[in-house]
Amino acid sequence: MNVILVNGIYDLIPYRSLGPYLVRHYLEKRGYSTQVIDHCQEYTGTELLDLIEHFITDDTICVGFSTTFWRDLEKKIWNNGSGIPEALYYAIALIKQKYPNIKIVLGGAGTRYTTTQIEQVDAFVVGEAEDLFPELLDYWIKGTEEPPVSYGLNKPYYKKCINKTYNIETCDFMWSDRDCILHGEPLPMETARGCIFKCKFCAYPHLGKNKFDYLKPLEQIKNQMLYNYDKWGVRHYLMMDDTFNDSEYKIDNFLDMTRSLPFKIGYVAYIRADLVHRFTGMAEKLQESGLESAMFGLESLHPIASQAVGKGWSGKHAQEYIPHLIHNIWNDRVNVILGFIAGLPGEDADSLRDTMSWLNKNNLFGSFQGLGIVNIDSMTNSDTISYSSEFERDAEKYGYKFDKNGVWYNEHWTSLTAAKFAVEEMTYKRKIKRLSSWHHLRFYAFYTEEEIWNLVNGPLTNNEILVSEDFINRKKTYIRNYKEKLKQL
Repeated sequence: MNVILVNGIYDLIPYRSLGPYLVRHYLEKRGYSTQVIDHCQEYTGTELLDLIEHFITDDTICVGFSTTFWRDLEKKIWNNGSGIPEALYYAIALIKQKYPNIKIVLGGAGTRYTTTQIEQVDAFVVGEAEDLFPELLDYWIKGTEEPPVSYGLNKPYYKKCINKTYNIETCDFMWSDRDCILHGEPLPMETARGCIFKCKFCAYPHLGKNKFDYLKPLEQIKNQMLYNYDKWGVRHYLMMDDTFNDSEYKIDNFLDMTRSLPFKIGYVAYIRADLVHRFTGMAEKLQESGLESAMFGLESLHPIASQAVGKGWSGKHAQEYIPHLIHNIWNDRVNVILGFIAGLPGEDADSLRDTMSWLNKNNLFGSFQGLGIVNIDSMTNSDTISYSSEFERDAEKYGYKFDKNGVWYNEHWTSLTAAKFAVEEMTYKRKIKRLSSWHHLRFYAFYTEEEIWNLVNGPLTNNEILVSEDFINRKKTYIRNYKEKLKQL
């Protein structure tokens, strides 16, 4: 096997992120045999090493680790101090010791935070890697032109390809038998790239695109869904679009496509509530097309903060419309999480407490997190930054400064107090405690639809479900079956 890609971490539930599988697809199109090993958080260092060695041959060029979901915010999996997770670090060290010619590559969005324990790492690949990673392998193996390289922490960083050929409009990605899909498990689906909006805290690529840019043809999406259903019985999807409902045209055509399928799908997506409010009938169309769960990034109900972040609708209309949408239009059959950020310009602790009161009064589920921005001008590993937010590029304009340790602060908060308040004052004091919207769909790998809705409406919090004996046993069965399929390859 030429390339082995290791994926996983972030939470206590195994699920697949799409990036490594897309890279696998495009490496194979360039002639490189590739194997993805997923759910790495479920293995000890020894178990992970054993799985990797199962695929190592004399032709192995590198082992890559996706850092995108190395964001263990609650330290449930490892005590992340900007280093490499313990089990992965153990496996990397032994791979380098036993196979010194195999290169170790870290890729993905988490590289900007990975500043320690990288002595065994040979290179970083940052950004969209469908073109870049094959070019890097060609350089290493065939002596072709090296992609543009910079150095941070004395390591080479590659974040721009020589020739960009990837186009989602012509992407022919399909899941493979080598991905070891289990029957009926939900899968990530990418129907578009980029976002028509420019939220000030967002550092994703392709912000401010036109409505019809970077759309995957519906015929290709339909073919994927038919293939996945016929092959593995898959009916449920996690939509990876930054904003799934960015136009009426997209939702109307997606609904028509789902109506033509011989089975009903279910999905979770990032949904802009203001667009559901703006376009008559969009709420009903989304639900009919299969929307079972959604994330609304309201960010703030405060008029100044919501305006500053680029979501002024939230401060004006959300308090009246959102309860009506969820309880009356969707009849509580779309599991919605309302996302909020502590630390936005102009909003203090009392305003966030008012938001919690509104949530509790209206039987709504809110998720809070502290604002996450970094001082990109002073980062020692600034070469890892492929994308940055407007808040990061122009921090002082929005009232943010940074201390010598890189901690941001403004008139009401620091990054530390905002993060602590989001957890201790908000998350642990909300009245409604339920299964999160994204876990709702991921749970189709472990539960029936009826069981999932019972969990949604049951007494347990999201984390209580994840540490329950019932879920742990189901997870063990899933991981055991996945590993058995891997070992059979």
